[in-house]
Amino acid sequence: MPSVTLTPSKDSRIEQTTPNNNYGSDIRLRVTSYFELVSRNVRTLLEFDLTPLPANAIITSAQLSMYLRTAIWSAARTHLLRRIIETWEENVVTWNTQPPTTTEKEVRVELSIYFPRMQTYDVTPLVQDALATGQTVGISIQDNEEGSPSTQAATFDSKEGETVPVLEITYEIGPEKGFARVHAKET
Repeated sequence: MPSVTLTPSKDSRIEQTTPNNNYGSDIRLRVTSYFELVSRNVRTLLEFDLTPLPANAIITSAQLSMYLRTAIWSAARTHLLRRIIETWEENVVTWNTQPPTTTEKEVRVELSIYFPRMQTYDVTPLVQDALATGQTVGISIQDNEEGSPSTQAATFDSKEGETVPVLEITYEIGPEKGFARVHAKET
């Protein structure tokens, strides 16, 4: 089956404690859950351009791989990956201006306590859904338990970092142009 490997066209982290700051050019992405007098959550935003896929591509698999550089947690964590449903600008986005997401086809992934390593997320349903409606897929990653009473944090390399995040998409060729945009193959 044919495949394509994509790197982010944009990425950023957004931080609740600095709600008007932008981190679009930083070398690190983070997902953090913590509460000490106020919530101190951090989310990661990524976007991938899907135009390298043929117009009649039917997505069979989409794997997002990110280099987990450091982690602070006492037990396995669950990350939520949600599709971003509006446009956003990498060097402008902040916590206060973060784009909306949808919980439809949300992906939940449990992370082990071991690092450094590549962390892979199966984002097939998010990419299928995005391809059916447009030319890009935006992904927001957050901790399942935002506002946790103890620090739960993961730090990843960004597209400006040493090990760039990648989206590996495997697909089939559909029978007619535009087929994938209407009939994304379910996994």
